[in-house]
Amino acid sequence: MPVMPLSAVWFCILLAISGLLLLAGRWLGERGSRVSPTAAVAAFLLIALAAVPKFRPALLHTICPLGLSIWLEGVLAVFPWMLLVGVLWTGPFGKRITRVAPLMLVLGLIYFLFGGVWMIMPDIQMLIEEERTAAVIDGERVSQVTIQSRPDTCVPAACATALRRMGIETTEREMCHITMAKPWRGSTLARAACGLRHHLARRGIAVTLKDLSAEEVVRIAEPSRPVLVVIKSNIAANHMVVVLGRVRDGVVIANPSPGEHGGIKPMPIQLNRGYEMFTLDDFARLYRGGAIVFEDLPEPEGDGR
Repeated sequence: MPVMPLSAVWFCILLAISGLLLLAGRWLGERGSRVSPTAAVAAFLLIALAAVPKFRPALLHTICPLGLSIWLEGVLAVFPWMLLVGVLWTGPFGKRITRVAPLMLVLGLIYFLFGGVWMIMPDIQMLIEEERTAAVIDGERVSQVTIQSRPDTCVPAACATALRRMGIETTEREMCHITMAKPWRGSTLARAACGLRHHLARRGIAVTLKDLSAEEVVRIAEPSRPVLVVIKSNIAANHMVVVLGRVRDGVVIANPSPGEHGGIKPMPIQLNRGYEMFTLDDFARLYRGGAIVFEDLPEPEGDGR
């Protein structure tokens, strides 16, 4: 009999917690006109707080251990939502609110499935060879850029490019497993950081997820120590690119899906496919916040003998 993966077990645990919070909310709603409004306001404030990481992608992971927070992103707001639904369902708020509560419950379940279904999905299995491009910038030939093979592999492709910039040979296929990229869902900045942290620790490279400004990203990015960030792609999705630093008047990135993103086109400078340059202002408008930074781990101290 096949054993259920731990990620699927965690998915079921989170679903059970959501159900318990719904019951807790119903119980609070029955406590009367003093307890119910207070519980509803508290749940609403928690929902607003849980929505902050949507606009500050690295915030949750800088205040919570990365190994835990990746299993909460995408579903965190469901828990106070279910509490709120329960309170409104049985609280003294009138029949109209009571009738709306079941619909809110359905919306909460849909949101939970949309944000957490990746936990029960297998990693993307690459069946074709990846495409790589190379370029010459300022007379120097630079390493190859992996062009994403599928619409959902920008994170694995960008990670593969970044690692080769640091002299570590890898592939988009390997990075799909490292970053836990899922079919049609891809991966996230946090899952990429968590996977790369374990993958590169034995090579003496520390991987951190930081809440940086666009100017800070450009300042610390170097060709041999790039920075991974997400930029605006379209209304519903983000896109991961590799920031290589500033050259002349522009910010150079390695882009696994070259071309216009977020309604902003790269500068009209001739570079080989995969390498693009943006003005700092345009890069700042595209940048969604949160950056994966690579740093050398300190050498272990000797025992003094």
